[in-house]
Amino acid sequence: MLDWTYKYNNLSPTGQRLLRTQRFKRKISRLCTEPNIGRIIWGVVMLLTLALVILGIGGLLELPFANKLESKFDISPWSFLLTIGLFSLIVCVLYRKKNHWISWPAFITTLWIIYSTWGYSLLGEVKTPHKIYQSMQQHISANIELALVNFSEQFILFSPYPITHFGYATDNQQQFQAVYAWQHQSTNRLILTDFATLSTTLKGICFDPQKVIHLGFAHRKDWVLLTSASRLADCPKTHEQLIKYQYFPINLE
Repeated sequence: MLDWTYKYNNLSPTGQRLLRTQRFKRKISRLCTEPNIGRIIWGVVMLLTLALVILGIGGLLELPFANKLESKFDISPWSFLLTIGLFSLIVCVLYRKKNHWISWPAFITTLWIIYSTWGYSLLGEVKTPHKIYQSMQQHISANIELALVNFSEQFILFSPYPITHFGYATDNQQQFQAVYAWQHQSTNRLILTDFATLSTTLKGICFDPQKVIHLGFAHRKDWVLLTSASRLADCPKTHEQLIKYQYFPINLE
């Protein structure tokens, strides 16, 4: 230790960095070749592999726990999970006797390659509102205007319809009161919001949560469409003058 310290203190800053790097690499190398550490790493990878395989098979067999997850998040990743699990199982078999630690980088590499290709396309349906607008087109005509309440900017960017909203930071109840009055001005005006916000914000006024059109899940929220049939007779007017923001999509075709 004294020899290393003496050598270290007599080196230039660049030499000291190189020496620290070499010492770190030797420690990592010894750690990776330690049999017990390698077995623990292999065991962790094996547990994750079994979990992925069980989830994938359970989903494909439509077991209750899988159906519950699928209905909650509106996504069916079972083949995706099973594929990762099977590739990981091959990795575990290859490194079951020696070089156990390699199973972890091999598992992570497999996971990210499949996730960044197949997984990305799966998540695109629930991480963007594209699927919500597709579902909406099955219920309504193209000639409508849409108001948004408690939403993210993606709902504006993906929208094929003219958009109206009354400010991101505006209180939700005031937004509902404003869009209630806005909708009354024309028969082709609809409102898009999430069911949880609608149910917790309005208690017996403006809109009936039982008379909405459920469009599906995005951003882990259940999005619903409010039509004229969703309106209630009682909706007090907001006392504040809210700014109305509008967006009109451009047809590039």
